[in-house]
Amino acid sequence: MSYQFAWHPQVWTLLAPMMVTCGAALFILMAELFVKNVAWKWPALFGLAAATALVLARWNTPLAQAEEALWGALRADRFTLFLQVAILLAAALSILSAHSYGALSSTRRGEFYVLVLLATTGMMVLVSAGDLITMFLGLELLSFPTYVLCGFLRRQIKSNESALKYFVLGSFASSIFLYGVALVWGAAGSTRLVDIGAAAPTPLLLLGTLLLVIGFLFKVGAAPFHMWVPDVYEGAPTPVTMFMATAVKLAAFGAFTRALIVAFLRDSLPLEGILWWLACVTMIVGNLSALTQVNIKRLLAFSSVAHAGYMLLGLTAVAASGSTDGAAAVLYYLLAYTFMNIGAFTVVMLLGRRAEGGLLFERDWSGIARKHPILGLAMALFMIALGGLPPTAGFFGKYSLFRTAIDAGLVSLVVIAVLNTLVSVYYYLRVIVAMYMRPEREPSVPVLESAGRAHAFDGPGAMAAEEIASAPPPRLSERGAWAARVVVLICVIATLWLGMGPSRGAVPGMSRIMQWAEDAVASLR
Repeated sequence: MSYQFAWHPQVWTLLAPMMVTCGAALFILMAELFVKNVAWKWPALFGLAAATALVLARWNTPLAQAEEALWGALRADRFTLFLQVAILLAAALSILSAHSYGALSSTRRGEFYVLVLLATTGMMVLVSAGDLITMFLGLELLSFPTYVLCGFLRRQIKSNESALKYFVLGSFASSIFLYGVALVWGAAGSTRLVDIGAAAPTPLLLLGTLLLVIGFLFKVGAAPFHMWVPDVYEGAPTPVTMFMATAVKLAAFGAFTRALIVAFLRDSLPLEGILWWLACVTMIVGNLSALTQVNIKRLLAFSSVAHAGYMLLGLTAVAASGSTDGAAAVLYYLLAYTFMNIGAFTVVMLLGRRAEGGLLFERDWSGIARKHPILGLAMALFMIALGGLPPTAGFFGKYSLFRTAIDAGLVSLVVIAVLNTLVSVYYYLRVIVAMYMRPEREPSVPVLESAGRAHAFDGPGAMAAEEIASAPPPRLSERGAWAARVVVLICVIATLWLGMGPSRGAVPGMSRIMQWAEDAVASLR
């Protein structure tokens, strides 16, 4: 198939948000060579805000000529816009949290924000890709900065370990995805999703599609391709963990949903049965593994795996019935999950640093709600929301997923999902019990798990592990903690509003946002 290059002015409008985030990254990278000791979060946040404004301005503006000029490599539909706004929001909240974390771990250096902006650009490319080659480029552009971010605290053993594991396994998954692209191109004669959807089904196309699905499943952290999640989430800096758990999941599920609806749905491919078992196994493995965790970041990591299973339930409904209602429910749940998870990880960051405690919640968080009642109350709300209890966004999101699955005839899978939800409530309540019902422990110096092998802080003048044993517990400065408090407040409001916000009013409630999600999915057809 031959293409004739024909540029159109609308192309600049389509590319503008991605050019802004990439330009902000390059500006910070170059400016840091000449200007030191600057809070680089402000240029980064300004770039994200400008990109968000450009995305929102296109909601009612079709760019068909721009898509034609780019041969369908990038799509400007509402599905793209919905996910790009959610990704930009997750990136902005992660950067604000990183500002507070940087008061202790020297992550205020400009390259941190450069890597976040570049990864965000890759995610925006990924969710807008209408071609497998463009999709692979977006996947790699988001992956490589994330690998570096996981190992950003280069003097800490666990941070290096998480980066290495993520790089090795991520490279392997990318290779599988690229091999699937090659097989699909050989079978369909094109890498455009629309052409693949219209191609005659063959065994080669089936094999290529399965390899592509494996690549997507790795990025969303679904079982049995989830083994990297707990180690990487635990070892990475907490702002990086929340960025991966939300923005990366948004991008991966967005691209997977587009590929499923536009290219993969056909009678000859048994995706309904494959997704049924994947959703079932992912929910069970994630929840049962979380039951035994005492490290809060590992608990939230396995919780992330379980939630990937709930979202796969929505995609299974799409494959079973052909209706897009399940995909709209997935988009809504992704948005709600973003606020719940960012809020939870931000509280983990604050409590782990402010209350002489570490990440072992049953030991270090005992009675911590008495010391920090507001943070304890916020954490309890996020645990309730992640457990899917009313009146939070988690309840309405799961209700939407379960309802669409029942409408698609997946009653047995919904029963399994409900039972898994009950299991998840138990380990979420363990965190609340530790904060409110356990006796307050005596203040003690936090023990470094990798003592003797690592440093606590990154950058010049880092303290050796043996020096930490006699040092006072680190605390966030009041100047640095304000940003994290703002993030927690935003997430608390959003978690409640998305669960019980009214349909009418100046601020859109849950029904209005669900309608936007449905409009976004409808634009894929």
